[in-house]
Amino acid sequence: RFGKVGGDTPTDCREPTGNSTLSKYNGEVLPPCVCTPGTGCSETVLYSSIGSVAVAIFVRVALGTLLERYGPVNVQCGLMLFGAYWVALSSIIFSDWSFILIRSMIGCVGASFVTTQFWCSLMFA
Repeated sequence: RFGKVGGDTPTDCREPTGNSTLSKYNGEVLPPCVCTPGTGCSETVLYSSIGSVAVAIFVRVALGTLLERYGPVNVQCGLMLFGAYWVALSSIIFSDWSFILIRSMIGCVGASFVTTQFWCSLMFA
């Protein structure tokens, strides 16, 4: 009765047909059209947040060894390039799993402060 406009790429919800008093933006009608509470979107956002934090914690621990071995300039450059790659890939998110994967990988950039802290301690020590 309400459904999506545009097939697989919805742009809006259909207008109600018949003598329905419900608006197309009513909470009972909207979930099948867009990502709102009551759909699988909340789980996707939750899993991507967990993945992002978990990867950031792992990278923070791993950066210690990389900083000692390759130096802060090289590690910071590599970390920023890695993050830029995943940010560029975020333009082609097409499903739940791709969103979770890409957001988790972008979480690696959240550990970049470790490199900055190491670098500053070398410069001002």
